[in-house]
Amino acid sequence: MTHTIVIASGKGGTGKTSVTAGVGCALAELGHSCLMIDADVGMQSLDMALGVHQFAAFDFADAARGSIALTDAAVQLADFPLASVLAAPPAPDDISVNTLRTITRNIRELELYEYVLIDAPAGLGEGFRMAARAADSGLIVATADPICLRSAERAGQELMACGVANLRLVVNRVRPALMERGLPNIDDAIDTTGAQLLGYVPEDEAVIVSGAYGTPSILAPRSRAAQAYRNIAKRLSGEQVSLLKAGRRG
Repeated sequence: MTHTIVIASGKGGTGKTSVTAGVGCALAELGHSCLMIDADVGMQSLDMALGVHQFAAFDFADAARGSIALTDAAVQLADFPLASVLAAPPAPDDISVNTLRTITRNIRELELYEYVLIDAPAGLGEGFRMAARAADSGLIVATADPICLRSAERAGQELMACGVANLRLVVNRVRPALMERGLPNIDDAIDTTGAQLLGYVPEDEAVIVSGAYGTPSILAPRSRAAQAYRNIAKRLSGEQVSLLKAGRRG
């Protein structure tokens, strides 16, 4: 069975792509085959975050046209052989709102991957809707400031309008010292977005350093964010992992 999850946010700057990369690698680390699709047409950031942009000769538009088999268009990660990345095209040529839905339908029919993570573009435009319509569940990534939470609430409404019924929340870039003082208020984040909390990711310099070097942040030793990604991946795959109130891991 293939689980297709759109990872979305209402605004940019939430760290959505980092969460996609981290959770995707963590799922592969757990033994699950995972395809990460960059749906941000023209930006192509997910392959850069994972350090494989120089190998991404094809994109999801090529796969949709049938120019190349999907498994050949996707780039396998050297450190995580069960994880692959399908890049976004540089321009919106030959792309419709159903392009990704066609791809994910084929993946399900052929059982090519256990998990498909779709990194949706920021905002609520056509690219967002294309990504949402290809998924059967949604993961909203938000920081816990009021502006971002309001945008996340709107993103959740748009996801449901696109037929995505199962919504979960990841609160990203949480500072442990502030969390000990009740900031951010995770309950407020849940209430505002209306989504079930799947986990939170502590602010971690390892994510910034890994992004700069194009290496998966989950490989960083003693990384609090990496541990949070692993916990989120375990919950996605059905394991019972407690949510700690301290910010050491999420």
